[in-house]
Amino acid sequence: MFQREHATSRRQRLQNCRSNSNGLNAAALGGLFRRGLRAFMSLAQSGNQYFDARAPWALIKTDRAACGTVLHVCLKMIAALAVYSSPFVPRSASRLWSYLGGLETGPARWDEATAELPAGRPLPEPAILFTKLDLEAIHAG
Repeated sequence: MFQREHATSRRQRLQNCRSNSNGLNAAALGGLFRRGLRAFMSLAQSGNQYFDARAPWALIKTDRAACGTVLHVCLKMIAALAVYSSPFVPRSASRLWSYLGGLETGPARWDEATAELPAGRPLPEPAILFTKLDLEAIHAG
């Protein structure tokens, strides 16, 4: 049961990455910064939901292969986010891409954003990419 549900969810997440590229591309080409960032954040939230729902920290104890699949999907989503965010926040996109095992740059084309990642690369310790804004502190001055 879990494997069938997981396979469907995995395909949906990766398809979501591919379909989001059209909206992000149109926003980037049209200078629609807010629209592009909303689409980017929607994709990031989808990835977070997938990660939380699949709980790889617990899955590793019962099904190592399934845990590997979950992490693989998450890494592919991170790669897609790195590619898709590059027109909007290029330095952050570059940092995000570097978290995928020391790769200098991502794919040159958006349709390659969900391409396979090189296997066997050690991943560096990631750092916080964006600091959460404290709106009260901003308004206070």
